Amino acid sequence: MTRPLFPRPVRTAAALTASGALLLGGGAVAAAGPMDAFTGSLATASSALGSSQPAETATTGRFASVDNFRDVAGDGGDGYALPGGKRMQQGMFYRSNQLVGVSDEDMAKLNALGITTVYDLRTDGDIALPMVGGADEVPEGAGYVRLPIDSGNLMLDIAGNPDLGIEPKVTTPEEGRNYMEAMYVKFVENADSRAQFGTLLTGLAENDDPQVFHCTSGKDRTGWTAMLLQHIAGADDATILKDYLATNDYSAASIQKTLAGLENYGLDPDTVRPLLVVDESYLDAGLAAVDENYGSIDNYLTEGLGLDDDTIATLRDKLVA
Repeated sequence: MTRPLFPRPVRTAAALTASGALLLGGGAVAAAGPMDAFTGSLATASSALGSSQPAETATTGRFASVDNFRDVAGDGGDGYALPGGKRMQQGMFYRSNQLVGVSDEDMAKLNALGITTVYDLRTDGDIALPMVGGADEVPEGAGYVRLPIDSGNLMLDIAGNPDLGIEPKVTTPEEGRNYMEAMYVKFVENADSRAQFGTLLTGLAENDDPQVFHCTSGKDRTGWTAMLLQHIAGADDATILKDYLATNDYSAASIQKTLAGLENYGLDPDTVRPLLVVDESYLDAGLAAVDENYGSIDNYLTEGLGLDDDTIATLRDKLVA
């Protein structure tokens, strides 16, 4: 793609990295005090930062217990429109929040999709989080592949840990937005993150059967991957952005439940909200880093993620009906 996706933010990727670098520490840290309270407030929403009631969809149906599960090609209709009258191919790649606390009804629906591989982008720390983590519940017959991508320690950075002398690092909504923007810059500038995204896209290309990839809430690491796939397919900017922002609708109920419980634990919902939702500025920050470091998404795919032309062509063939 020769033109940039979406309007560019004023701040440079380098500035975002500098402002958010200290917020991106990963790994599991023992929780205590306010952090326990924050974990508890998330648990009131569900065991998986999910469990709202997304709209009925033509290709997957409703997944009440895995609320951000959806087709990368678009749920409902005939797949996202592409140039030349073509459409994206539904039923090949699915995006989701973590497959934890899956109801029997939803597992039956997952099994019916014929998914043969589950790619889990969560870190060990994500999986180990009390009440909001947990091992995946994999569809029948599907393989399970771990490709951990560090996206920071949200709970620790919001609540801190007085017992360990760790102060909160996100104390205002603006700091929350900076935190999220820096996360997306890291998707571009961190070599380990690039390697994992490259491995994921290569794996998706090598398997002809339906596959699903996910992180914790299915919005950032997962949203970035979905954006790359939709770009490879040839979807336009408006389609890609609409799909990215749809997380705020799919997960609206669980986000609201989480925010509603925060005040009971002395945490400010307005400060936490930027970390629970998606925003165009987050994607813009990552795309600005792509422009700054690689010049285009196509160069990022090849030079940054190490994909060869055959892999990209195979993905495009699978993505286009």
